[in-house]
Amino acid sequence: EAALAALATARAVAKVARIGEMLHATSSHTVAVYPSYGAAEVFEVPFRNPYALEHCFRVEVLDEALARASASLGALPGGSNAASARELHLLTDASELRAHFAAGRLALPAEEQLFAAGQLLLLPAEAVSIPFKFQSWRAGRPAGAAPLADGADLGAHAQQAPPSLDEVSAILARDIVVRLCNAQGEVVFELTVQVRPQPLVLSQTLRLHHCEGELLKVRVRLGKRGGGTVLRAEGPLEPHAHSSAFWAADAHSEHAARKGRWVRCSDPDVLAGCDERVDGSEPPTVFIKYRPAPAPALRRFLLALYSDAHLTQLSEVWEVLVHSAVRIDVHAVVGERTQGRLVLRAPGNACTVDLFSSDELTLALSTSVPFDLLPNNPREVAFVVRPPLSART
Repeated sequence: EAALAALATARAVAKVARIGEMLHATSSHTVAVYPSYGAAEVFEVPFRNPYALEHCFRVEVLDEALARASASLGALPGGSNAASARELHLLTDASELRAHFAAGRLALPAEEQLFAAGQLLLLPAEAVSIPFKFQSWRAGRPAGAAPLADGADLGAHAQQAPPSLDEVSAILARDIVVRLCNAQGEVVFELTVQVRPQPLVLSQTLRLHHCEGELLKVRVRLGKRGGGTVLRAEGPLEPHAHSSAFWAADAHSEHAARKGRWVRCSDPDVLAGCDERVDGSEPPTVFIKYRPAPAPALRRFLLALYSDAHLTQLSEVWEVLVHSAVRIDVHAVVGERTQGRLVLRAPGNACTVDLFSSDELTLALSTSVPFDLLPNNPREVAFVVRPPLSART
């Protein structure tokens, strides 16, 4: 009898544990996403009202890892604003829901007014599909990662500007918990989103040199197979160019739906957008406007190019490096030689300097041999300017 009693007790305990596992399996779900910089992960989770009466449910997103990162970055300039942006959120915009369903990202057409004031009202035993979207524009280097480039590539003595909002930290590998609670605050469904970030892949790198304090205007024509070609780095923008720091195009026009491009820049001090041509045979052009800092400064930012107005279909990611150059105004007569001197100072430590001219017919330097430059020991270099045309060098 003692053995039978022990067996009955063990069966009861196992039965309770088994029922608990079955209830947890039906009331919980796990989704894994593999995001990269700028890429959107859209998914849907089925949910059924477990009650026989109408009930209102509240959705809670618990992202403790992001909250801790936000607290640690709060001391940085603009860090709190960058870190407070929620990367996982519900899809509630009607036009965006229709676009995702038309593109096949959502298997079921989501109800447009599914959530009212952040709450979900369902009929008895009603089943719905809750759409989510995960998107992050964090492009920082993970802890312990190798540097982006060596000193010779970025400029050994370049003063790199403070990181932009998107470069403060990288995408965190973490688990986000989403809970659906009833009116009494009890959890009836729990969703675990496993975030497994992927490395940033750059489609193209643009390296630009411009005078300090002078407005830089660059146009890059998009190619048919990706990438772009720099058209010119100066000149006024066209009057029909759409200027926006996030996207630029008319989402409701037929031309934009066919060849539109939307641009998002990681640096709020840079103005970037897409110049849509009226002629459909011409490819779109991306324009960049930025005022460089005093030399020798280096500014790095990222441009994410999308093919839809909801910033979901990521097509390319560009890295743009802007080097600030010292500006010297020389007034010369056409056809005559004008002499001048350039004073070079060491940026801090001893270095080797090599001088060259981009236009030897117009600007000739007195030396072409590399030399050493010591701190607190400036050196003068003579040059001769002979403009063949009326221009400013």
